[in-house]
Amino acid sequence: GRLHFFRVAAMRGALREGVVFSRWLPNLAFGYGFPFFNYRAPLSYYLTLGLHLVGVSLPWALNLLYALSLVASAVGGYLLGKDLFGPGAGVVAGVAYAYAPYQLLDALVRGNAPEALALALLPFVLWAFRRLMLAGERGWFLASVVLLSGLYVTHNISSLLFTPFLLAYMALLSYVHRE
Repeated sequence: GRLHFFRVAAMRGALREGVVFSRWLPNLAFGYGFPFFNYRAPLSYYLTLGLHLVGVSLPWALNLLYALSLVASAVGGYLLGKDLFGPGAGVVAGVAYAYAPYQLLDALVRGNAPEALALALLPFVLWAFRRLMLAGERGWFLASVVLLSGLYVTHNISSLLFTPFLLAYMALLSYVHRE
């Protein structure tokens, strides 16, 4: 996770110079600069920077992002499990998803902030799209779009792998709940 620390520190430096969103971070690569956001999604870094700007030290802000992603994973797993199979299943799904070995490996060992946050968003996206398919309300449409967009600006690879699964999930929902 040390690389994420340096990236957020470089973003903080760019923000101090008045650059809110920059594809180029001039303080990376030994001061030569690096086009980091040409190929990486920025949301997890902006969330960490936001925590830092409200007074949390930068290492604590990064650790807090990991902790919040694990808590969000449990909440998302609970909401999806409850929506599919009831409250008891929601508790089991939330605990199982939050304590999945890959979740813990990502947050606690690898320190991959973007992927940890993306994994937390996945059950929320499935839940929102299921609610949209069943209810068809404008609020669920907005929630689905915001959550899926959040996934796209969190972790590129996860969004590329998840999108075909989401399409298949929606096709299955429309088949199962057809009238």
